[in-house]
Amino acid sequence: MCSIFYGFLNVWIFFVPIICYQLETDWCSTSQGLGRCRPDFNCFDANKSDKSNCTKAEHVCCPETETASLMCRKYAESVYSGGGVLARSFPKTSSTQTSVCASSHTPLIVGGEKASDKEFPFMAVLGYGKSFETARWICGGALISEKFIITAAHCLKSPSDGFVRWARLGNVNLKKNSSNEQIFDITKKLVHPKYKLPSFMYDIMILELDKPAVFTSYVRPVCLNVNDTVNRDNAIATGFGKMQHSKSSMNIEISDGSGTTDLMKVSLDINPLDVCRKSYSLSRRQFPQGVHDSVLCAGVLTGGKDTCQGDSGGPLVIAVDDPFCMYCLIGVTSFGLFCGFKTPAIYTRVSYFVPWIVENVWNKPPDDQWNEKH
Repeated sequence: MCSIFYGFLNVWIFFVPIICYQLETDWCSTSQGLGRCRPDFNCFDANKSDKSNCTKAEHVCCPETETASLMCRKYAESVYSGGGVLARSFPKTSSTQTSVCASSHTPLIVGGEKASDKEFPFMAVLGYGKSFETARWICGGALISEKFIITAAHCLKSPSDGFVRWARLGNVNLKKNSSNEQIFDITKKLVHPKYKLPSFMYDIMILELDKPAVFTSYVRPVCLNVNDTVNRDNAIATGFGKMQHSKSSMNIEISDGSGTTDLMKVSLDINPLDVCRKSYSLSRRQFPQGVHDSVLCAGVLTGGKDTCQGDSGGPLVIAVDDPFCMYCLIGVTSFGLFCGFKTPAIYTRVSYFVPWIVENVWNKPPDDQWNEKH
């Protein structure tokens, strides 16, 4: 759980930093030790156990992996530079280690404000079309390793521009050339196997880049949240989507390409799932089984702040103190009824899919499980 705890003793204040990989969830036991209760289809370990103390019938006890947390630590080393190149070694206390952190961690798209250079170095924008020169940049994503981006499954294809083909990292303005920008072809795509239209459940996809990203102060991965519970009041969404209020649905159309050219950031309240269950009670096509715990519910219920078309697939993050200068990816922008009105939006809950992500990014399976035909 990413949260803050304060303790008081006389006049002293003891502070436990916000961390991205602290685990507080339903523990269980396997032959390999501690595990976590997860849906059977979301556990890839041969040592999973169905004879556990998990409270939900469809859950099994899945051995806990520390891979996501360890990779978070590894990528956090890139926050420090030494001798003009990004460091690959700790500690940060070395006299040659200089922080290149540019994250403001300011709690702030509709109702948002422009992001600064280097503030969200994991932000990716995805391109569609016949050629790079005429591409439309109509979905977002988040860099999670040297070669992989997380986005929404419904960003696989644009009805008018075909399959996703390119990714750009390190630039906060789509119209300006930047020497800090890195451009990639997308070579492989992996949609979650349980994602099936018209439903928006399991709306998550992994994209593989044609070459490794070079970590700089402008390009650096985000950490994955491994907690099923987020004890925070708000989170930050980023994207190049529409800026104006809209009564149109954030649907499969993704975007008409009329988003902002500047990367925007907005602070959104994290709402109880019951709020979205009520708001989307009539959205049976998108949520045939109702809104459940594989998603997050976020938005400002008084209106005026939201994600919108063109923000699809983009990150919902919280700032963390440990590791230093890193963000934690808690959600992926998925679906909403109206932009900027009083209805919260649906975000795919990243923690729910961590085993699937780890299995396909760091424990990479045979290539025949990936979609290379598009």
